[in-house]
Amino acid sequence: MATEQARVGALPAAPVVGVAALVAGFVATWGQVQPTGYVAWDNVFVGLLSAGSIWAASRAPWWVLASAGAAAGIAAGRQQQWVLVALAALAVVFSIATVRVRHSALAAVASALIVAVLCRLHGGPFFGATAMFGLALVAVMAIAGLVGHTSGFRKAALLTVAAVFLFMLAGAVGFGLSAYRSKDAIRLGNREARNGISALKAGDFSSAATLFGDAGAHFAAAQDQLSTPWAKLGRVVPVVAQNRSTAMRVVNAAADVAAQAEAAALQIDPEALRVRDGAIDLQAVTALQQPVDDLTAAIVGLQEVLDEPTSPWVPHQVTDRLTGVRDDVDAYRTQVNNLQLAVQAAPGLLGADAQRNYFVAFSTPAEARSIGGFVGNYAVLTVDHGTISLSEFGRTTDLVPVAPADGMQIDLPADFANRYGAFDFVNGPNGVVGPLAWLNIGMSPDFPTMSSIVEQMYSATFNGAAVDGVILMDPYPLAQLLAYTGPQQVKGIDTPIDSTNAVDFILRDQYLQLGHDARVDLLDGLAKQTFDALLSGAMPSPITAAKDLGPFVREHRLMMWTNDQQEQALFDATGLSGRFPPAAGKAQFGITFNNASPNKMDAYLTHSVTTTERTDPTFGRLLDISLTLTNQGPATGLPDYVAANTSGYPVGTDYMYLSVYGPSVAIDTTRDGEPLGAEVAQELQLGVTSTFVDIPPGQSTVLTFTFEIADPTPAGGWSVFVAPSAQRA
Repeated sequence: MATEQARVGALPAAPVVGVAALVAGFVATWGQVQPTGYVAWDNVFVGLLSAGSIWAASRAPWWVLASAGAAAGIAAGRQQQWVLVALAALAVVFSIATVRVRHSALAAVASALIVAVLCRLHGGPFFGATAMFGLALVAVMAIAGLVGHTSGFRKAALLTVAAVFLFMLAGAVGFGLSAYRSKDAIRLGNREARNGISALKAGDFSSAATLFGDAGAHFAAAQDQLSTPWAKLGRVVPVVAQNRSTAMRVVNAAADVAAQAEAAALQIDPEALRVRDGAIDLQAVTALQQPVDDLTAAIVGLQEVLDEPTSPWVPHQVTDRLTGVRDDVDAYRTQVNNLQLAVQAAPGLLGADAQRNYFVAFSTPAEARSIGGFVGNYAVLTVDHGTISLSEFGRTTDLVPVAPADGMQIDLPADFANRYGAFDFVNGPNGVVGPLAWLNIGMSPDFPTMSSIVEQMYSATFNGAAVDGVILMDPYPLAQLLAYTGPQQVKGIDTPIDSTNAVDFILRDQYLQLGHDARVDLLDGLAKQTFDALLSGAMPSPITAAKDLGPFVREHRLMMWTNDQQEQALFDATGLSGRFPPAAGKAQFGITFNNASPNKMDAYLTHSVTTTERTDPTFGRLLDISLTLTNQGPATGLPDYVAANTSGYPVGTDYMYLSVYGPSVAIDTTRDGEPLGAEVAQELQLGVTSTFVDIPPGQSTVLTFTFEIADPTPAGGWSVFVAPSAQRA
């Protein structure tokens, strides 16, 4: 017996091992595991849990500890964490040593080393695999060790585990109940916030303020539910705490955004922004900046909260819902950013610091140009400290005789000069722009390119007089403006021109009813009367007008450019800048028409576009863009000014120069299935494939352009932007 006692050694007192286990538990796990996301609590909770497990495992059989150490070492080796492999090997050595020296301190050290290794494992075949593996090993060691402890120790351990389990269960149930009760409040808050955004877009700020107030009340109710004492118990429950933290972050941020949005909406008076007696109140515009900045800051804050890393312990049902909320907030952010840009740019656009002059180009797609239509009329819109007036109005033909006869020195983009130089943009050996170029300013499909050239030409034509921006509109937005002013009775026409008949009259009827001089006078009078009525107070609030005119902006029927970078950023963000092809619609291809007759038969042209992707054994992936064109004009009955041409085609023929823009040029072009000759070029950093097409009256034709494609097919399919024409899509 004495020999056996000498071999085994005396077991140290339980309190001594307990203190050692407590220290070892905290040392082994400190800062390594965060089951709740609250760092201080996690360090205490995991440290105590590990200490108890180490203390229990100090009486485990050597082979249990050695097996656990070997398993931990193998797991660390698979992750190539060689330091942990060494610690696991040392744990095995200590475990085996207890065979000869039955000393609980040695077993506790081995257990602590194993726990330290398990806490530092990462990765695994799936998320949580290492946590499950570690908990299983620790549980096996602790249970095996409990057998060697006294019955009193085992009873105390089991009671402690049961108490912890019940406490955790209470926390989980408490949070679950609060989360369930807050679900409807969160749903209603999000719904009202969306409705508030819709009201803002509609210019109904009063309703928006009410809706955001309701949203804030719902989010506040959700906050109350998630802050109840029983819900707060969830803070100490692993996994549950992560979900509660995520919910509280989002709900708190949403409540802040709703409050900021309500305050901002209450400060915005859309009626104060209307044009009255030819002017806009600049002070009312400036007063918008602070509430809009506040709203932007709040939404940025919510975005930052949603972008914060979410614990991987949060289930996918929650993270999927957050992704949907994040998408909503991204859309809100875009809208509010645009509003902020508009508020910041508005004073400058309205001449707060200096008088602004804008060249207004009125185009008609009855005679197609790449920009959309022939620019037949122009005006100069002057804005000075909010006061708006038309200081000049006329025909573009009026600009030809006053332009320098020996040409204008204009900085032309090289690709523009190569493509359109023959239209009097590269005139003679000195390469200057000739006066007739005023009749061809719509040749480029890219509005910033056109505007920069117009700005320079205007200055050269009028001895240095400057325009600060360019605006273009075709008959469709003009008809919308007539919806605000009401019918306009103009000299020479019995029927008043209103929003229902303006487009047909400008594109077709005027040529059938009036001679050239009468038409010029009538269009001048219609435009002047319309603008006078708008400036007298018929124009609605800017937000209402933006909503009504938005579709025409997307179609490039209404565009604006200025030489101020901040203002241009606003136009780019909203699509008003008219860049080609439009970045806002993410169009990969673009189609333009240029009348080559010249005549007005494009007023009767209709079109449709289809795209077909296919695989060719020689060329690989191909995309066919098929364009169906129909000339719906009559063969007889139209005046020569509308239907005749100088190209030798029958009267009523629509003869055009058609171009298709894309990432590259087309490798094949056909007309009604037969090969069609085409020329290729580069413009706007795009490949351009162009051809002449003649379409007799009443006839249709199908043109197909085939492109090689390397990029993956876009989610929504291939997009083709068609320049504005008489036919509205």
